[in-house]
Amino acid sequence: MINEILIQSIREGLESQADPIRAAAAQTYMKSERPHYGVRVPEVRKITLNAWKDNPCDSLDHLIETVQHLWRTATYREELLAAIDLTGVKQARGQIEFLPLYAEMIVTGPGGIWLIVLRIDMRRFLTRIPLM
Repeated sequence: MINEILIQSIREGLESQADPIRAAAAQTYMKSERPHYGVRVPEVRKITLNAWKDNPCDSLDHLIETVQHLWRTATYREELLAAIDLTGVKQARGQIEFLPLYAEMIVTGPGGIWLIVLRIDMRRFLTRIPLM
């Protein structure tokens, strides 16, 4: 089940903060065909976490499906960043079930994977990996 209200809230928040001049510059800098809203990364995080606080998912599976849907249907670059940010909410931290989704994000992500890898904080998993 997808949390459409959460996704809609994120998209509306990003759209409300859109800066067309910054968006054009960012799209040129990133050499991307994907459009940008022109919202700064800290503001993307704030919008995403506020939307999450108001519209949380009721299970881990619900969250995974919602993040996956947001990722796969993203039109704007900042929607991809929001999807990644949702993998950092408390409910998701350290959950091995997210690894296939992270793999999808790395493989299908736009441009250089450095952006995605940097945003996916692998420290979330270090407490779950047994030391030998």
